Amino acid sequence: MHKLHTVYDIRDQPIFPWSVYFFFVLMALALFIFISTRKNSDTDMLKIRYVSLGISIFSFIIFLSCTAVAIRDHFQIKKIFDEKNYSIVEGRVLDYEPMNSAGHKDERFSVGGLHFTLADDVIGVMGYNNAAARGGVIRANLYVRILYPTYGHIAIFRLETE
Repeated sequence: MHKLHTVYDIRDQPIFPWSVYFFFVLMALALFIFISTRKNSDTDMLKIRYVSLGISIFSFIIFLSCTAVAIRDHFQIKKIFDEKNYSIVEGRVLDYEPMNSAGHKDERFSVGGLHFTLADDVIGVMGYNNAAARGGVIRANLYVRILYPTYGHIAIFRLETE
């Protein structure tokens, strides 16, 4: 019997990614500049004012998009767990191909005949996506238990290792 400990569980992750906060702060900063320069009629200040308005509008649109995707993903994950639409595979990591240190290649491996790919430079992919080259724990011959959604993209929703 293998003694396993949980390395990653998608339910423990924050609902909103860093991008939501980044674009909110950018939007607020640009809006502040727009409002604080409203009494100045200098031509250069008008340019700054309208550029800041454009940045604020752009940031608001991206902020809303990121928020909508995060909320959609949250409810999709919740539905998968509520309806028990997941499977668990357990075994040794086989066919391990690490990502190179420059990060130009995906990390690939298989467990119990299922093939997994980690590409930590891909935005918007749910689940564990931390390659060993960037501090991840997966390595050849490691004993793991992986919970993944039964339907759709094979993503790692929970990772337990020895």
